[in-house]
Amino acid sequence: MGYGTLIKQAILYEQAALFPTFNFLTRYILCARRPLGIKSRFQPFIAWCQVCRLRDRAMPSLKIDKEEWFEMSDYQPHNGQALLHDSEERFRVIVAGRRWGKSLSAAKEAEVMLLAPGTRGWVVSKTYDLTRKVIREIYSNLLVKQKLKPSKKQMSGPIVLEFPWGSWVEGKSAEHPESLLGEGLDWLIFDECAKCNASIWEQYLRPTLTDREGWALFVTTPNGYNWIYDLWKRGNDPDHREWKSFKSPSWDNPYLSPADIAEARQTLSEQVFMQEYGADFTLSSGQVYKEFDETVHIIPAENLFIHPSWARFRSIDFGYENPFVCLYITVDPEERVIVYDEYYQRHRTVEQHANFLNQHGDPLSPDSKGMFEYSTCDPSGASPRATLLENGISTVGVRSNILQGLEAVRQQLKIRADGKPGFYISSRCVETIKEFNLYSYPENTDGEEPMKTNDHAMDAIRYFMVNWRRGYINQRSGMYG
Repeated sequence: MGYGTLIKQAILYEQAALFPTFNFLTRYILCARRPLGIKSRFQPFIAWCQVCRLRDRAMPSLKIDKEEWFEMSDYQPHNGQALLHDSEERFRVIVAGRRWGKSLSAAKEAEVMLLAPGTRGWVVSKTYDLTRKVIREIYSNLLVKQKLKPSKKQMSGPIVLEFPWGSWVEGKSAEHPESLLGEGLDWLIFDECAKCNASIWEQYLRPTLTDREGWALFVTTPNGYNWIYDLWKRGNDPDHREWKSFKSPSWDNPYLSPADIAEARQTLSEQVFMQEYGADFTLSSGQVYKEFDETVHIIPAENLFIHPSWARFRSIDFGYENPFVCLYITVDPEERVIVYDEYYQRHRTVEQHANFLNQHGDPLSPDSKGMFEYSTCDPSGASPRATLLENGISTVGVRSNILQGLEAVRQQLKIRADGKPGFYISSRCVETIKEFNLYSYPENTDGEEPMKTNDHAMDAIRYFMVNWRRGYINQRSGMYG
């Protein structure tokens, strides 16, 4: 078939309005005689795209028939992958175990977009090497198996594949956030996103989807209760209709050996196995407060009872880029500590925080301004403490060994003889609960002090416990000694 014939055929396709959806292409290919090479069967489409370019015309938005493309490329998704492919939500979160087929299913979603003209997409992961997992699948199918010839191919450094009809994909590294600025995208795959910081999505990637109303696919194995856990919950919340979440263990992939799965279960710790293979959100192996159990220590806000006679306190951890935290605490007559509310804000001055605390008073009695016995805080924060005092908030802060403070919290978390713990927290305290699950020691070290991340509410609790245990706050009367 000569080039002139291809051009004429492309124009006829256009005039016959055979391009409203991309079904035409798959049907054209599927109906073509098998001896005709796959590359040859794509040529009328490529020629039509070139006609559009010669006429300086934007190529219309076309949509491929996903099922036909999967059949044509000999892709047979297993049940878990099929659920993902059948979903149409704009933001999808797939949390799956190792060897489940995350990279392959993500690549198939990308191929559907790349075969439509004029689309832009990124595959983002922690490093450039990790982006290759998905792009390698795309390369293997489109370039090797289907023999499509890209108009641009860059395989060293950031991978770039561009096709004659104007669609392209580029690999991006979260370690270089400056490279994530300036583009408007039709689609985005964030691979192994649990290993990256939430700021990569919030500050850099999400804005790229606004201009072209693009979609995002998050594919990952879980990594504790971090920000991906929050996204996964969002996808199960009916109030977020543009989001959809999936969770699937490795053994949902029927192509994996049951014997190998059994061996991994036998030789790995239960925690590691359920995270890496079971796709469970598990606690960090280095979790500081292993005694904390959401089913034991959390009280639903609507069931929380606090008697008006119980003394109430605040405990504060200072921060600006890191959050400024104020926890609202009471102690019952049985000396159980109850955290009943939290204030957790970034990027405000201490004076702004003080104004908020003064204006809103006690969450249990918003109209009351003087309900607190005292406020404990970081004893090293001389300047912010002075600012709080200027705004009518006095604080108590005693220097202590961090290990002593950690142990004081652990003792309070323990279950007592009556079957109840010495510590409760309201379900309203979302950020503090999250920190309890994430507060960890460094991996592969013998360090005695936790990492300085996910520790702001944890520090506030520790400040309170240290002052309380030393007798500065009498548990029954709430008076300072």
